[in-house]
Amino acid sequence: MIEDRHSHSHKREQLASTLGQVVQTLITRGIADPRIVGIITVTGCDVAPDYSHAVIKVSILPQKNEAKVMGGLRHAAGHFRRQARDRIHARNIPELRFELDSSLKRQAAVIGALSHVVAEREAAGVPAEAAPAAPASPWIGPVRPPAPPVTPTKAKKARPKVAQGGTPAASKAEAKKAAAKPRRTAPKRRASRAEGKGR
Repeated sequence: MIEDRHSHSHKREQLASTLGQVVQTLITRGIADPRIVGIITVTGCDVAPDYSHAVIKVSILPQKNEAKVMGGLRHAAGHFRRQARDRIHARNIPELRFELDSSLKRQAAVIGALSHVVAEREAAGVPAEAAPAAPASPWIGPVRPPAPPVTPTKAKKARPKVAQGGTPAASKAEAKKAAAKPRRTAPKRRASRAEGKGR
C-alpha cells in the first residue's frame, strides 16, 4: 500500500512538472490572443489526486495587465490542453485552470522597501551595518567574505650558541675533543748499518 501511494504521488508530480513546462513553452512562443501580453511566468502546477483538473499558477508583469492576461489564459485553456495531450502522448489530460500567483510581487515589494530604507539610512550617515538585511533566498546560500591572503614566511636560520669567551659553543667542543686525543709521534728511523759500523 505504501509503495502504491508513493508511486501515485510521484506520477502526479511528474505530470504536474510536464504540464507546467508545456504551458510555459507555449506562452513563450506566443499565443494568437492580443490579451496575452507582457512577462508571464509559470510558477507552479498542482494536479488533483483524481487527475480531474490541474491548477497552473502564473505571475504576470506589468501588474496592470493581470486581469486582461488572466482572461486570455483561461480562454485558451482548451488550446493548452490539446497541445499538452499531443506533446505528452497521454489520453487523459486534466482540465487546466489558471490562478494568479502574487508571491513574487510580494517578495519584490519587500526587497524594494528594504532597499529604500537602506538608501535613506546611508543618506543620513547611518552605517550600513545598522540597516536591515534582505531576506535570504532559499536558492542562494550565505555569501562569505573572502579569506585573507596568506603571505609565505621565510624560515629563520638557527644561530649557533656562543659561549662566554665569544667563541661558538660548537667550536669550543671541537677544541676539547682535539685536545683529548693522544698525539701520534713519528717513529724513530732506524739507523742504517753503514752508520752503525761507522760508530
